[in-house]
Amino acid sequence: MNVSQGKNIKLGTFVITGLFFLILMLYLIGKNKNLFGSSFQLKATFENVNGLEAGNNIRYAGINVGTVDRLDFINDTIIEVTMLMNKKVKHIIRKNAIASIGTDGLVGNKIINIVATEGNALAAEPGDFLKSRKSIDTDDMLRTLSKTNENIKTITDSLIYTVTEINKSQVLKSILNDTQVSRNLKQTIINAKNATSNFNTSALLLKNMLHDVNEGKGNLGLLIRDTTAMHSIHTAVANIDSAGRKISHLSQTVNMLAENINNQAENGNGTLGMIMRDSLFSNEIRCTVQNFKKAAKDFDENMKALQHNIFFRNYFKKKEQEKATLKINEAHEP
Repeated sequence: MNVSQGKNIKLGTFVITGLFFLILMLYLIGKNKNLFGSSFQLKATFENVNGLEAGNNIRYAGINVGTVDRLDFINDTIIEVTMLMNKKVKHIIRKNAIASIGTDGLVGNKIINIVATEGNALAAEPGDFLKSRKSIDTDDMLRTLSKTNENIKTITDSLIYTVTEINKSQVLKSILNDTQVSRNLKQTIINAKNATSNFNTSALLLKNMLHDVNEGKGNLGLLIRDTTAMHSIHTAVANIDSAGRKISHLSQTVNMLAENINNQAENGNGTLGMIMRDSLFSNEIRCTVQNFKKAAKDFDENMKALQHNIFFRNYFKKKEQEKATLKINEAHEP
């Protein structure tokens, strides 16, 4: 009896111990613990782990390469995550790799994704800290989507109100249904298109004309670019100005002579007075003097018009400045 009880106790103890180890192994396997393979530790720091827990998977290029060992608070804003990595990937993961927190599927458990970056770097050593990237907060995304939905609803309501008011407006309906308005609008667009085309053509012609002027082509280009032609123009203007002065002086002399003739004709003095007593001869002389005065006046008007011409304006301005300088010098002379 005692022997049978002792065997039962041993058997029960063995069964309970086996069940305990079986449950423990199932738990560790469920937490992705590496029980028999060699491993090494890597670390990373995050401001927010977003529900990451010990035992969650770690993936590199979409492959499970380890599990989260533990999470420790460094301070009130930094959390240190210790990652237990399979030693088979030790030569693959580099020191410049970046760790970020993601989600296993749409609503699955949190995982850590390790992503390689460009550039050469040494293989990660046990205890190294990997750079971390701030993860996308699902709550922030939902809040943003909620605000976007509200904005869309506001825009939709405004659009519905606008369409409703348009449907109520009889004036707008009449305008939209009036075929004459559409024809006028179409004709306006055609006219605007033609005007634009004409403007482009005019602009092209003006561009070509300016190009020819810059190249010295045509009469205007020749006048602008040819220094010899401009010198000839200046010389001609100077000659015209000199001739005008002489004619003006001659006109004054003729006026004085005409006055003397009139005086002698009125007084009847001298031979000239005797000649001027002849009314026919006197009228011919008066007509001649009047014609000469008119010619002198027309010439003065032409000279004034010439002074305002764009090609001779600078020359006359230069002459006026020389006259003013000459008067100032004469005034300062003792």
